[in-house]
Amino acid sequence: MSASPTISWVVATTLPQLTHQAVHIWSIPLAFDSQFDASCLSSDEKKRADTLIIPQKRQLFIAGRCCLRNLLSTYLDIAPKAIQLTYDLHGKPSLQSNQKRLYFNVSHSNNLMLVALTLNHSIGIDIELKRPLDDMNLIARDILSDNERRVFQTKTNKHDWFFRIWTLKESYLKAIGTGLSISPDQIEFNLHAEIPEIIKTPDKQYTLSNWTFVPFRPTSESLATVAIPTSPITVSYFKT
Repeated sequence: MSASPTISWVVATTLPQLTHQAVHIWSIPLAFDSQFDASCLSSDEKKRADTLIIPQKRQLFIAGRCCLRNLLSTYLDIAPKAIQLTYDLHGKPSLQSNQKRLYFNVSHSNNLMLVALTLNHSIGIDIELKRPLDDMNLIARDILSDNERRVFQTKTNKHDWFFRIWTLKESYLKAIGTGLSISPDQIEFNLHAEIPEIIKTPDKQYTLSNWTFVPFRPTSESLATVAIPTSPITVSYFKT
C-alpha cells in the first residue's frame, strides 16, 4: 500500500453539495472547555451523558453530539433537535427517518471528531492517533490474518503499518455494522496492492470487489480510513 497523504482541509463557508458516489468528510475539533447547549440532545443522549462521571469526557460527549446534530441538520434542512437517531445491535447510529438516504459514521481521537457522510450506502470511518504500543506485536497477532502477519513481519516501519491496517479493518467493520462481533483476523486485505483491497471476509452482505477504502492522514500525528461498499467515489475534506 502506498503512503497515506496528509489532508489539506477546506474551510466550508456554505454547505457543499453532496452528490451520488460522493463522500464528505468533516474534521471537527472538540475543546474540553467548550460549552454547548445540550437542549438539542435526545433524552437518551442526556441520560448517557449523565453516566459519564469524568467531567471532561461528559463535556466531550455533549460537544460531539451537538456538533453531529448541527452538521446533520444542515444536510437534512431540519432543526438539530428534530433529528431522530436509531442504533443497531452493535451501537452504530443512523437516521431513523431517512427519506434523503443520508448515511454517516463518526470516529474520535482525543478531541478530534471525524464525520463521514454519503448518499445511498452504508459508510464507516476510523481515526487512530499514532502512539507507542508496547504490546503491538501481541495485538497484531489478534487482528491480522495469517497472510497479513507474514507481510507485517517483513516491514521495517511496523508501527505505521500497524495503524494503517487497524484503521482499514475498523472502518470496514463500522461500515458493515457488525462491530467486533466479527474478529478482525477473519478479514484479510491484500497488503501488496497499491490501493487497499479486501480479499476475505465472513460477511456476505456486499460483493468484495465493490468496496472502496481511502486511507488518509487527518493530521501529521494520526491515520484514518473511510470505507464504503461502492466504487468509484469522490472524497472531499472539509473543516469547521
